[in-house]
Amino acid sequence: MEEEGITWLDVRRTLSNDQVRRIHEIFSALWPTDTQLIELLPYPQEKRSRALYLGIIDARMLSTTVTGMLAYFDELVLVHPFVNANGVRPEFSPVCHPEQFRDQTLRDVFLLMVLEADIRAGRIHLVPDPLDYNVDFRKEIMVITEKAIDDVELGPIDKALARALARDEKMRTIKRLPLTTLRLYIKRHILGDLENSNESDIESIVNGLKKELEDDPLASLDPPCSSAEGGELKILKSFGRDTGLYVATLTGSIVYTDSDTQWTRLHQTDGVHHYEQDAAAEKVIRRLDNVDIKVPTLTYHHEATPAGANETREFMRRFDLALKAGAALGVDMPTTKVDTDQPDEKGLLTYKLKSSVPMGGFQRTDVSRLVLTFGRFENVAPVRLGLFLKQVSNSTFSEAV
Repeated sequence: MEEEGITWLDVRRTLSNDQVRRIHEIFSALWPTDTQLIELLPYPQEKRSRALYLGIIDARMLSTTVTGMLAYFDELVLVHPFVNANGVRPEFSPVCHPEQFRDQTLRDVFLLMVLEADIRAGRIHLVPDPLDYNVDFRKEIMVITEKAIDDVELGPIDKALARALARDEKMRTIKRLPLTTLRLYIKRHILGDLENSNESDIESIVNGLKKELEDDPLASLDPPCSSAEGGELKILKSFGRDTGLYVATLTGSIVYTDSDTQWTRLHQTDGVHHYEQDAAAEKVIRRLDNVDIKVPTLTYHHEATPAGANETREFMRRFDLALKAGAALGVDMPTTKVDTDQPDEKGLLTYKLKSSVPMGGFQRTDVSRLVLTFGRFENVAPVRLGLFLKQVSNSTFSEAV
């Protein structure tokens, strides 16, 4: 970013607490506690495919979960990444304690900058989580959550991701340490010898870490907030299953996720509905499950459309519209398939699709009540299609940053 001589590096160097406060004051003003979300949501489309992402919105994984998926869907619906100060206690508020949110704010602003062109083009819809500002909606979700709290357990994919994210946070925090503290850390934890540490080796490591920090567009250049100042708060936003299905229903979206926890929860019965595959879609499901898709990891926007993406996007559009219209599901499948036995192209990560088309859709009694209470009474067919993105290459989220 460069405007009037100000670069993104300048922004990272000069971001102030007052700027962080004002940014969050703007977002809290956009969505006050009396916001009617139904008035903000895009109406279901009849000619374009639309997919809602059930997963963490994080700038570090933006290529693989969002921008890369634009090659396969016409529109995406995402939870808005910013914390809404209207819905948090003062001690956790970015308006009251902006110093705790400087690093997170930089990442969220960067995310918006990357998505800006697609937002303006109507291809990406950022939706505020009603849990953040609507007290009545939050109460409903709390009741739903309390009923299912014992059923929630992180899957192995999500556990591995949580560990990777934690390591990434730790490394970034180390690089941001003041020079004196960083030198001491290197002596203790890298060189392991306080008495005989070579000063030139220490300075070489310090300079290398600080150079990596400066080259990292997602990192704050300020030292991390001390515990005496309240530390730093990291908040990763995502739609929960029920809120996600609620928003997807109202926007006419299918849902996709790379979270094995969300995929499992999506198929848990509510005691009334069960999710057996629709026999009428069996042939299409079988073919869809044989499709591999590729998304970029090293850039935030793919410079070239991955092989087979156009055919897959066209199929997704036709299949989505057939599901919405209740038409015959014998949609021709694209023939292009990525050969996963071959090494991945540099900068691309391969996902294998797993699809789910339950008979009658992903109906849940609680979600239906949310739709009727906080939504509308017409054009509210349940979500018919769910997609799970299973990584089949050895790339990790860290390659995207």
